[in-house]
Amino acid sequence: LGWFRGELRPLARELLLDERARNRGWFRADAVERLLAEHASERADHGHVLWTLCMLELWQRTHVEAAAPVSVP
Repeated sequence: LGWFRGELRPLARELLLDERARNRGWFRADAVERLLAEHASERADHGHVLWTLCMLELWQRTHVEAAAPVSVP
C-alpha cells in the first residue's frame, strides 16, 4: 500500500495524530509517527498496519462518536 507514501500520507497523519485520536489514547503517537516515517522513507512497508489504524479511527468517528443516542420510551 504505497498510498501512504503519496496522496494518503497527509490524511493518515491527520487522522492518527490529531487531538481526537491522541485524546482517545488507543495509539501511541510516537509509535504511529515511527510507522509513518519508516513507511514514507521505504525503510519498511507498514501499509497494511497504517490502513488498519486509519480504518479503526474512521470507524470510531463515524459509528461511535457520531451515533445518535437511542431514546427508550
